[in-house]
Amino acid sequence: MNVRVHIDRLILEGVPVDSARRPDLKAAVEAEIARLVAEQGIAPELAAQGSRAESRGSTIRPASDARAEQWGRQIGRAVYEGFSR
Repeated sequence: MNVRVHIDRLILEGVPVDSARRPDLKAAVEAEIARLVAEQGIAPELAAQGSRAESRGSTIRPASDARAEQWGRQIGRAVYEGFSR
């Protein structure tokens, strides 16, 4: 199965990632969502619709010294959980 995830706009509050690392963060979020969809699938209504304008994920709390990639993986999991509800 090929899974492609593209995020047009990602709004994050309180994420301590400087602007130079934002592309890494976005790539990590997209990669984690794609990995989870490939492994676990998606809800039938989302599969039928193909896109979602908005999704609210769960709260995340990475370590204070977490890198952009670590934040991205946790954000990706939270977003995926939002899709799965």
